[in-house]
Amino acid sequence: MSFRHAGPHSMSGLMALALLGTLLVQTLSGLLATRDLMIKAPLAHLLTAAALSQSYDWRRWGSILLLGLIVMHLLAVVLHWLVFKDNLVRPMLTGRKLAASSLRDVSFVSPLRALIVLG
Repeated sequence: MSFRHAGPHSMSGLMALALLGTLLVQTLSGLLATRDLMIKAPLAHLLTAAALSQSYDWRRWGSILLLGLIVMHLLAVVLHWLVFKDNLVRPMLTGRKLAASSLRDVSFVSPLRALIVLG
């Protein structure tokens, strides 16, 4: 079964958004959350005691969610490799994917041009 395609799968984009969103929640809650009277978070003085407790709960649940998303991501990469014989580790690290014979006519934008558009 051949499942090779030129670009990332749409689920990859959703996973990236989920991971980045969870990291954002972790970052923001880390600026606010405090559990200990000796160590205060940088912005803990802006919140009430109840809100501090709530931000600590968000941080705790966010860490569990982040670990779950990481495990799901790694399992998906391994399953994709075992089922479809398509190694995704090198393209994730380098940003380049070897094209299948049916994709030889696909052309990609240069990385420099992509950075210029991104900027």
